[in-house]
Amino acid sequence: MNDIYCPVCGEPWDNDTLHEYAEEYETTYRATYKLFFSDGCAVAFKEWDIACERPEGGSSRALFSSLLAEMLGDDVDGIISEMQDAELLGLLNDNSKG
Repeated sequence: MNDIYCPVCGEPWDNDTLHEYAEEYETTYRATYKLFFSDGCAVAFKEWDIACERPEGGSSRALFSSLLAEMLGDDVDGIISEMQDAELLGLLNDNSKG
């Protein structure tokens, strides 16, 4: 599992999706990554017309993903690893299990 989670809606995305998007739309992985973690999947993947809304009551996955991106910066592998650990430890308790 190489999932990263949208910091807005908590939707899981395979990290490879960022690479695929960057290649398809002739941008960089880094630019896509930065948009993804600053503004969410709808902004990062704008040409794919993604619906991205903050769930009522929020999403622990979105919040945790956002915090990890703030703390770990460009360390995507670290973010993925920490999200997996949080999942296994039962720290993410909303219903958005991807």
